[in-house]
Amino acid sequence: MIKILYSLFLGGVVGGCAFSEVTIDPSQVDFSTSAPGNGREVSVVMPMEDNRDHETKYRCGTQKNGYNMETADVVCSSAPTKFLPEMLAAELRRSGFRVVSEAELGTDGFLVKSRLNHFFVEPKIDFWTFSPESDVYVSLIVKNRDGLLAERDFYIKGVEVSLTGISSNFQLASEKAVKQIIEEMVGALSELDKKYPIHKTYLFGGV
Repeated sequence: MIKILYSLFLGGVVGGCAFSEVTIDPSQVDFSTSAPGNGREVSVVMPMEDNRDHETKYRCGTQKNGYNMETADVVCSSAPTKFLPEMLAAELRRSGFRVVSEAELGTDGFLVKSRLNHFFVEPKIDFWTFSPESDVYVSLIVKNRDGLLAERDFYIKGVEVSLTGISSNFQLASEKAVKQIIEEMVGALSELDKKYPIHKTYLFGGV
């Protein structure tokens, strides 16, 4: 009887939207804090390199039914390889960096390249909850003409705990992960700026 009730419960919780494609737009994130950039020039290469193994260009995740079977795609309104570096550049500008093109970049300005290794949203289904989880994994590579070369990986999980499988929860989970990974990348670039100030010769092989 318990198994029957549990199956009926899951069917009611996730059945409404599990078979319909969901579109998310994680780029619609508000940032409340920023790390200081001290006016340093930075050029963000766009789009970022796409290093994902299995996801198609616009597939950002999957929906599942109560039996943990994939039932429909979660898609992004634009490619993560496009909106992630755009968001990074915008937040760097807001944080006090001077965002320029690669051609305009000075000797000690940062050239920022990035690689998307994973971007996927899917629900974790427990007895009482249906919680979309968003995993974002990005590698950041920073160079300049003075010899600076630094690379760092960022892996973030955004979770939206809920009782029902409504599409807005996929959006909220993705927003949490995207917001955190952008803030962490900006923070890392700010720390790099402090560690290697402008007009200094660099002998640096990584962070």
